[in-house]
Amino acid sequence: REGLNEIFKFHNPKAQHECGCGESFGVQAE
Repeated sequence: REGLNEIFKFHNPKAQHECGCGESFGVQAE
C-alpha cells in the first residue's frame, strides 16, 4: 500500500502539497 502512495505522490506533485488528497486516495484504494 505504501508503494502505491509513493507512486501516486510521484505522479501527482500536487498530492504532495495536499496530504488530504493522498489520504483520500489511499482510503478509496482499500
